Amino acid sequence: MPSQVYLVRHGVATWPTWPGPDAERPLTAEGARRMEAAAAGLARRRLIPDVVLHSPFLRARMTAEILATQLDRLNALHAHPALAPGFDVDHLHDILIEYGDAGTVMCVAHNPDLGEIVMRLSRHPVMFKEGTLAALTIKNSDRFKLAWQATAEDLASDEPL
Repeated sequence: MPSQVYLVRHGVATWPTWPGPDAERPLTAEGARRMEAAAAGLARRRLIPDVVLHSPFLRARMTAEILATQLDRLNALHAHPALAPGFDVDHLHDILIEYGDAGTVMCVAHNPDLGEIVMRLSRHPVMFKEGTLAALTIKNSDRFKLAWQATAEDLASDEPL
Protein backbone atom coordinates (compact mmCIF):
# COMPACT_ATOMS: atom_id res chain seq x y z
CA MET A 1 0.00 0.00 0.00
CA PRO A 2 1.30 3.51 -0.78
CA SER A 3 2.59 5.53 2.16
CA GLN A 4 1.16 8.84 0.96
CA VAL A 5 -1.61 10.16 -1.26
CA TYR A 6 -1.83 13.66 -2.72
CA LEU A 7 -5.42 14.72 -3.39
CA VAL A 8 -5.59 17.65 -5.81
CA ARG A 9 -8.58 19.64 -6.98
CA HIS A 10 -8.40 20.59 -10.65
CA GLY A 11 -7.42 24.13 -11.59
CA VAL A 12 -9.81 26.99 -12.33
CA ALA A 13 -12.14 25.95 -15.16
CA THR A 14 -14.55 27.80 -17.40
CA TRP A 15 -17.78 28.51 -15.49
CA PRO A 16 -20.68 29.46 -15.63
CA THR A 17 -20.52 30.56 -19.27
CA TRP A 18 -19.43 27.17 -20.61
CA PRO A 19 -22.11 26.08 -23.13
CA GLY A 20 -21.12 22.42 -23.43
CA PRO A 21 -21.27 19.33 -21.22
CA ASP A 22 -19.76 19.64 -17.76
CA ALA A 23 -17.28 16.83 -18.47
CA GLU A 24 -15.80 18.92 -21.31
CA ARG A 25 -15.16 22.13 -19.36
CA PRO A 26 -11.51 23.15 -19.87
CA LEU A 27 -9.19 25.07 -17.58
CA THR A 28 -9.12 28.79 -18.17
CA ALA A 29 -5.82 30.29 -19.33
CA GLU A 30 -5.38 31.68 -15.81
CA GLY A 31 -6.23 28.27 -14.31
CA ALA A 32 -3.56 26.61 -16.45
CA ARG A 33 -1.01 29.30 -15.54
CA ARG A 34 -1.69 28.86 -11.81
CA MET A 35 -1.35 25.10 -12.06
CA GLU A 36 1.93 25.43 -13.97
CA ALA A 37 3.29 27.63 -11.18
CA ALA A 38 2.00 25.21 -8.51
CA ALA A 39 3.55 22.24 -10.32
CA ALA A 40 6.87 24.08 -10.57
CA GLY A 41 6.70 24.62 -6.80
CA LEU A 42 6.13 20.92 -6.22
CA ALA A 43 9.10 20.12 -8.46
CA ARG A 44 11.34 22.62 -6.62
CA ARG A 45 10.40 20.94 -3.34
CA ARG A 46 10.92 17.47 -4.85
CA LEU A 47 7.36 16.45 -3.89
CA ILE A 48 7.08 14.05 -6.79
CA PRO A 49 4.50 11.24 -6.84
CA ASP A 50 5.13 7.83 -8.36
CA VAL A 51 1.85 7.93 -10.26
CA VAL A 52 -0.52 10.74 -11.33
CA LEU A 53 -4.16 9.72 -11.76
CA HIS A 54 -6.98 11.94 -12.93
CA SER A 55 -10.70 12.06 -13.43
CA PRO A 56 -11.80 11.55 -17.03
CA PHE A 57 -13.24 15.10 -17.01
CA LEU A 58 -11.25 17.49 -19.21
CA ARG A 59 -10.38 20.03 -16.51
CA ALA A 60 -8.91 17.29 -14.29
CA ARG A 61 -7.00 15.78 -17.22
CA MET A 62 -5.55 19.18 -18.14
CA THR A 63 -4.51 19.77 -14.51
CA ALA A 64 -2.92 16.33 -14.25
CA GLU A 65 -1.06 16.79 -17.55
CA ILE A 66 0.42 20.06 -16.28
CA LEU A 67 1.47 18.42 -13.01
CA ALA A 68 2.88 15.31 -14.70
CA THR A 69 4.83 17.39 -17.22
CA GLN A 70 6.48 19.58 -14.57
CA LEU A 71 7.14 16.57 -12.31
CA ASP A 72 8.55 14.43 -15.12
CA ARG A 73 5.81 11.83 -14.64
CA LEU A 74 4.10 11.75 -18.05
CA ASN A 75 4.90 8.04 -18.26
CA ALA A 76 2.97 7.54 -14.98
CA LEU A 77 -0.09 9.62 -15.99
CA HIS A 78 -3.40 7.73 -16.20
CA ALA A 79 -7.10 8.51 -16.37
CA HIS A 80 -9.09 6.66 -13.73
CA PRO A 81 -12.89 6.49 -13.95
CA ALA A 82 -13.26 6.29 -10.15
CA LEU A 83 -12.00 9.89 -9.90
CA ALA A 84 -15.02 11.33 -11.75
CA PRO A 85 -17.58 13.21 -9.64
CA GLY A 86 -18.90 10.77 -7.06
CA PHE A 87 -15.36 9.75 -6.01
CA ASP A 88 -15.49 8.53 -2.41
CA VAL A 89 -13.47 6.75 0.30
CA ASP A 90 -14.28 3.30 -1.10
CA HIS A 91 -12.99 4.35 -4.52
CA LEU A 92 -9.84 5.74 -2.92
CA HIS A 93 -9.20 2.45 -1.09
CA ASP A 94 -9.62 0.57 -4.38
CA ILE A 95 -7.13 2.90 -6.09
CA LEU A 96 -4.61 2.47 -3.29
CA ILE A 97 -4.88 -1.30 -3.61
CA GLU A 98 -4.60 -1.10 -7.40
CA TYR A 99 -1.45 1.05 -7.13
CA GLY A 100 -0.13 -0.73 -4.06
CA ASP A 101 3.47 -0.75 -5.29
CA ALA A 102 3.63 3.06 -5.54
CA GLY A 103 5.06 5.06 -2.67
CA THR A 104 3.00 8.20 -3.39
CA VAL A 105 -0.16 8.39 -5.47
CA MET A 106 -1.51 11.72 -6.76
CA CYS A 107 -5.25 11.87 -7.56
CA VAL A 108 -6.66 14.87 -9.43
CA ALA A 109 -10.41 15.06 -8.91
CA HIS A 110 -13.33 17.30 -7.94
CA ASN A 111 -15.12 19.05 -5.11
CA PRO A 112 -17.06 18.36 -2.94
CA ASP A 113 -15.72 14.79 -3.14
CA LEU A 114 -12.16 15.64 -2.09
CA GLY A 115 -13.21 17.65 0.96
CA GLU A 116 -15.56 14.91 2.09
CA ILE A 117 -12.87 12.23 1.69
CA VAL A 118 -10.27 14.18 3.68
CA MET A 119 -12.76 14.97 6.43
CA ARG A 120 -13.87 11.36 6.71
CA LEU A 121 -10.33 9.92 6.72
CA SER A 122 -8.45 12.50 8.77
CA ARG A 123 -11.20 14.32 10.66
CA HIS A 124 -9.70 17.62 9.43
CA PRO A 125 -11.59 19.97 7.13
CA VAL A 126 -9.80 21.17 4.02
CA MET A 127 -11.15 23.95 1.83
CA PHE A 128 -10.42 22.67 -1.67
CA LYS A 129 -10.15 25.83 -3.74
CA GLU A 130 -9.17 25.10 -7.32
CA GLY A 131 -5.61 23.76 -7.36
CA THR A 132 -5.49 22.89 -3.66
CA LEU A 133 -3.47 19.83 -2.64
CA ALA A 134 -3.97 17.82 0.57
CA ALA A 135 -1.24 15.34 1.47
CA LEU A 136 -2.43 12.36 3.50
CA THR A 137 -0.02 9.98 5.18
CA ILE A 138 -1.37 6.44 5.19
CA LYS A 139 -0.89 4.71 8.54
CA ASN A 140 -2.74 1.54 7.49
CA SER A 141 -5.72 0.77 5.25
CA ASP A 142 -8.14 2.64 7.50
CA ARG A 143 -5.92 5.22 9.27
CA PHE A 144 -4.89 8.40 7.48
CA LYS A 145 -3.28 11.58 8.78
CA LEU A 146 -3.50 14.96 7.09
CA ALA A 147 0.22 15.74 6.73
CA TRP A 148 -0.19 19.16 5.09
CA GLN A 149 -2.35 21.14 2.71
CA ALA A 150 -1.59 23.97 0.31
CA THR A 151 -3.40 26.10 -2.24
CA ALA A 152 -2.02 26.49 -5.75
CA GLU A 153 -0.67 29.88 -4.68
CA ASP A 154 1.05 28.34 -1.63
CA LEU A 155 2.64 25.69 -3.83
CA ALA A 156 3.85 28.29 -6.32
CA SER A 157 5.51 30.43 -3.64
CA ASP A 158 8.95 29.95 -2.18
CA GLU A 159 7.54 29.93 1.36
CA PRO A 160 7.71 26.69 3.38
CA LEU A 161 4.54 24.60 3.26
